[in-house]
Amino acid sequence: MKTPVLLAIECSQREGGIALQDREGNIHQHQFENGARRDDVLQPAIESIFDSAGLQPKDLEGCGCSIGPGGFTGLRITIATVRAYAMTLGVPVYGIPSAAIAAASTPDIEGPVLVALACKGDSFWLTRLDYPHKDDWIGDGGLVHAASISDHLQDATMLLADEHLPAAARAAAVDGGLRVAEMRFDATSCLQITSIRHAAGMADDAMALGPLYPREPEAVTIFNARTPS
Repeated sequence: MKTPVLLAIECSQREGGIALQDREGNIHQHQFENGARRDDVLQPAIESIFDSAGLQPKDLEGCGCSIGPGGFTGLRITIATVRAYAMTLGVPVYGIPSAAIAAASTPDIEGPVLVALACKGDSFWLTRLDYPHKDDWIGDGGLVHAASISDHLQDATMLLADEHLPAAARAAAVDGGLRVAEMRFDATSCLQITSIRHAAGMADDAMALGPLYPREPEAVTIFNARTPS
């Protein structure tokens, strides 16, 4: 049986990559180098991965991408690319929260799981994820201060975070019996979730698809500060 041709883009963090599923179910992956400019490398990488799979963009049947929280530029370029495919090819699109991709990229994990993203000062975006369907993670997030993280630890088994997690939050998680692990963001995990949601018909409105920013992006803050009202 033929599998759908699906593309997934994970460019929400410092590392990034794309993954393509072909009609035989084979996965083709391309990893970007650290620090690579997404606006320079993303479209050529997509063209290359389609070519290596013996496919063309017109063969695409669905496209998923991470929607953050994450880097301002990477998210905007990624979502603009996915929306362009939706408009030009008429394919369904799937916005995958970056926290879900982090959970899916972590081996030997069971829910509920907490994921801390966009750490800045003593606050961060904390998402609580459950595992209601095989290989999919669903949950809600919100901006949390380190001093109040204990209110969110009940029943959780693990906290995924990076080196910017406030020390007080890390200590509270450990004291609460949680295992704290480094996050990974694998494009194949984004593809895995995209495939599940494609099969379930859980497409998003392409025109409403946008990045998840826990705070006003720094680029916007700087622009507003320099622009007279």
